Amino acid sequence: MFKQILTVAAIGLGALALSSCETISEEQCLAGDWIGRGYQDGQAGRPGSRLNDYAEACAEHSVMPDPVAYEEGRLEGLRQYCVPVVGYRVGRDGGSYSNVCTGAAEADFLVGFQDGRVVHDAQQVATSARSDVSSMSARLTELDDKVDYFQARARDTALSEEEREAAGDRVNELRRERRDLERDWRRAQEVLDEAERDARDALLYFRSRYGD
Repeated sequence: MFKQILTVAAIGLGALALSSCETISEEQCLAGDWIGRGYQDGQAGRPGSRLNDYAEACAEHSVMPDPVAYEEGRLEGLRQYCVPVVGYRVGRDGGSYSNVCTGAAEADFLVGFQDGRVVHDAQQVATSARSDVSSMSARLTELDDKVDYFQARARDTALSEEEREAAGDRVNELRRERRDLERDWRRAQEVLDEAERDARDALLYFRSRYGD
């Protein structure tokens, strides 16, 4: 199964929108460390258009960013970002790529990014399978409680014979439902076991290449 994951893990690598713009304080605007700010953004893989957001925010404080200094810092930060191991970590953690790398550095980054997505996707499958098993387990417990309740009613001599018979019929219905659900639970558990193996194998497979 893990080999299949490697084979079918084709992903869209187009630019994805980042979350809402990081705010910049008045103090940061006035400090004017645009090389440092650019470096932080480059190291985080943010696009150069982030400078426009800073310009808009700092305009309220009558401050204009230095685009040359900012871009100088951002390019230095991108040299730290646009490497395979960072690409792997971004992909593994479910992050997005905003087309900020160029040339050979981008090709290297995307190799790591795609490998990371293999691990991420395998872990997502395992998480979904785990949720299915958990939901079925909760439902089995609920059915057990209902069976106990209606069994007690079926034996309750304070009830009419008709009521006890109805309770007995309900017990049989619940037991049939539980039997079917338990069969589904076993299948779901098998799916979960396989998914967890695949996720573990994917992580181990790339650990020798990218580390922990």
